[in-house]
Order: sequence, then C-alpha cells, then structure tokens
Amino acid sequence: MAYGIDGRLSAEQISVISGAHREWCELRSIDPQSSHGLDAARGMTTLYQSGKIWRHELVAYSCAEQVKRPASSA
Repeated sequence: MAYGIDGRLSAEQISVISGAHREWCELRSIDPQSSHGLDAARGMTTLYQSGKIWRHELVAYSCAEQVKRPASSA
C-alpha cells in the first residue's frame, strides 16, 4: 500500500475509511462522533494501514472486534 511521501493517506484512502465508518455506525445506530464511533474510526484507520484496504474488510473486522471487546462505560 502506498502512502504519500509524508506518510499521509490520500483522499481516496480516506474516502474508503470514511465510508466504512459511516456504514459501521449506521448498522449499529451509533453516532459517528460519539466516543464509540470515534474509537471505531481510529481502529479502522489502523486496520487500513495494516493492509485491510477494502471497505467490507473494515466493516467486518470492526464487527468482530466489537463483539470481542466488552462495552466501555461512559
């Protein structure tokens, strides 16, 4: 996976992550700007950088991670 010279994600890469994040939040009725939604976005960005580059991989992997992880208390 190629990043820019400065290590930043391209607009296209950000679009993939953003779309997966929106879908993930919609499927769970979670506010994307809530702490849980923002945790998911951070996790998806890390997954993307590790090679999970397809939207369905991000949504599916995050689903599995949320099932494994106990809900955080707010």
